[in-house]
Amino acid sequence: MKKIIILLTCAILLCGCGNGNMVKSQKTTQNNEQKYTSELFAMDTYMEITAYGDNAKEAVAKASARINELDGMLSTGNSDSEVSKLNSEKELKLSEDVGNIMERSLEISESTGGVFNPAIYPIMQLWGFDTKNYKVPNKKELESTLKNINESKIKYDSKTRVAKLDKKMKIDFGGIAKGYTSSEVMKVFKDNGIESGLVSLGGNVQALGAKPDGSKWKVAVQNPDSNESYIGVIEIADKAVITSGGYERYLKKTEKHITT
Repeated sequence: MKKIIILLTCAILLCGCGNGNMVKSQKTTQNNEQKYTSELFAMDTYMEITAYGDNAKEAVAKASARINELDGMLSTGNSDSEVSKLNSEKELKLSEDVGNIMERSLEISESTGGVFNPAIYPIMQLWGFDTKNYKVPNKKELESTLKNINESKIKYDSKTRVAKLDKKMKIDFGGIAKGYTSSEVMKVFKDNGIESGLVSLGGNVQALGAKPDGSKWKVAVQNPDSNESYIGVIEIADKAVITSGGYERYLKKTEKHITT
């Protein structure tokens, strides 16, 4: 069981991609291919976008804009986002993007028996993740709030794209947003003639094609019990690697304080 947990609770580190500067772009040349990399902060995580080819700079710029556009739609912390408006108004006609995410979220929720739950936001708020004023809720608070996260009560009409929530329900697409965004970046790359590129959105890494020299991208998976070692290196082309873990973001309760 421990080995399975280790494989599921790990972070991604990219081997040989970027120089670590944040919110900064840099153009270089590799194997006679134009390379352009941009790093930004969105969706509460640091991201890196790399593309090769004649249109690399334009493709990366458009991909960055697409990420920011989706972040603006999906953020629970932005009162002007679609998600926030739905949470407050309880009925809203969704954009095509948010409608696609809603529809896919409900499909995954049904197929997993509710293990994946886009209606989880009231629980996130109860623990203080929305304000960063963290607390450990008591049993009574948890039992009361759990009554408000029944995802089967979300009403969504895919034809009209109108979504409706019960009075105390709120949604959070944090469990699917980065995967959707990564796929959208791949579309931007292809639309701009890019055949080799990579995007890292925190624990989500997706590659378009192979490297310009034909070799596969290498993704090192960090050992969750050590910051200085990996549990393995995965070689990919035209694939995504997605991991999640509780060893970088967590709450620690002492007698007097709760720390993160």
